[in-house]
Amino acid sequence: MKVMMIGHSGAGKTTYIAAMYAVMQSGINGFSIKADKKDLHEQLKLLSDNLQKGYYPNSTDIHSVYKFNLRYNSEDVLPFTWYDYRGGALLQSKRESDEVKDLDKKIRDSNALIVFLDGEKIMRNDYDVQKEYRRTQLFIQRAISNLSDDSIMPISLVITKADTPGMDLNKSPMIRHIERTWEAMTQNEKVVGILSSTVINQNEIVNVHFPFLNSMCFGLKRERDKIEGEINKHVTKGDSLNESANIFDSIWSAIVGEESYKELADKEYNKAKRKIAVYDQLIDRTNRIIDIMQDAVNNGFIFIT
Repeated sequence: MKVMMIGHSGAGKTTYIAAMYAVMQSGINGFSIKADKKDLHEQLKLLSDNLQKGYYPNSTDIHSVYKFNLRYNSEDVLPFTWYDYRGGALLQSKRESDEVKDLDKKIRDSNALIVFLDGEKIMRNDYDVQKEYRRTQLFIQRAISNLSDDSIMPISLVITKADTPGMDLNKSPMIRHIERTWEAMTQNEKVVGILSSTVINQNEIVNVHFPFLNSMCFGLKRERDKIEGEINKHVTKGDSLNESANIFDSIWSAIVGEESYKELADKEYNKAKRKIAVYDQLIDRTNRIIDIMQDAVNNGFIFIT
């Protein structure tokens, strides 16, 4: 599972991941997150502790790769990689530049996309901000157009710094860019999108788990579909072996000391049974996240396509 996080420099991506890690460490309805290495855990723990003291991480213009595990009731459920691509790449003017090509490829290779829109800039009406929003819209459209016929991509639009004084999305000069992006997502059956806003300060952390859980929901669905295919292969192979099983096969296998077709078929069925148990768990975990997201929609915390 690969999650791509993009947004312009200063949009709050590093702050978001520190806050999300803090919230998901405590857990939401049994779901939590675990860094794959101790030093990553300590790094994010320090950033999240500083947030509670009112210290925000410095804005960076580098891309980072984080490896985590989604957990449910303290058990690992889904390993995933989280990419934070440097904000400056979004403003590259040459589509054929190496960095733009690399960003396009990483978006194509990702299974989920989280896009951050700077809440402090949303009320501005200057050329530079318009350029940022147009470029962001372009990358989202590219991500959608590159989806294969059998793909579904969760895309989360996140308006950061929603506690900015005077911020009113309805009066934002940038609202038309957000609306166009939302319409493009809504009209594409291969995209499941959410729109949310976040507040991250020393007094409160609001809504940071929804973009994360939206991505994880579809990661679990992908894993479920993969295991379903494996189950079907085991059953098909077991059925084929069973067709060859007869009394002579049992006698011959005893003589030569090899497993009979019946024994080999039973092995395949047992493999299928073990994977069915995992499959059922994945369905349960997926449905639990769907319930969390539906509650958020019902309460007006997020909008969903």
